Amino acid sequence: RSFIVRHRVAGSKQPLCLTYKKLARLENLGDARNWARDMVDACRMGQDPRQTEEAANAAATLAAERAERHKCKHVIADYLDRRVRREKNNRTADKVARMFEVFVTPKWGERLVTEIDRKDVNDLLNDVFDRKVQFAGRTYGGNVAADRLLAQLSACFRWYQLQDSKFTSPVVAGMALERGGGIGDRR
Repeated sequence: RSFIVRHRVAGSKQPLCLTYKKLARLENLGDARNWARDMVDACRMGQDPRQTEEAANAAATLAAERAERHKCKHVIADYLDRRVRREKNNRTADKVARMFEVFVTPKWGERLVTEIDRKDVNDLLNDVFDRKVQFAGRTYGGNVAADRLLAQLSACFRWYQLQDSKFTSPVVAGMALERGGGIGDRR
C-alpha cells in the first residue's frame, strides 16, 4: 500500500500521479498529508513537482561533486599533474610530490582548499620547522624543509587561484621570515 496524490499542473490537461516515498502506515499519515498538500500547492502554482525534485537532486549531486573537487588532496594532485609534471616538465616532480605526501596530505587531504586559512598554513609550517611531523614511523622537518614547503604551497595556491575565481591564496609575502628560518635570517 502507498499514499498517492493525483492532481493537474495549472495549465495542463493531464493529471500527475505522485507516490509518497515511504510505506503507508498510520505512523506517517501526518507526514504524508503534509507532503500531499505541498504537492497540490506546487501543481496549483504551475510547477511540476517531479521536475523540481529532479532539479534539487541534480543540484545536490553537482554540489557534492564540486566539494569533492575542492578537497585539498585533489587540488594537489591536479597541481602536480598539470603544472609540475606537464607544464614545467620539472625534474624534481617526485620530490615535490613526496613533500606534499609527507607534510600536507595527511593533515589537509580531506579538507576543502577554501577552508584553509593563513593560520592553518602557519601552524603546518611551524610543525615542520619544529620537526613535529610524523610520517610512516619517521620524523620529518627542519628549517630548510619548512622553507621549501612554503615555496611549494605558495606555488600550488597561486596556480589554483588562477584556476578558481572564488579561491584566494592564504600564503602571503613574509611568512618565511616569521619562523626565523627565512631567507632574511641566514648568515
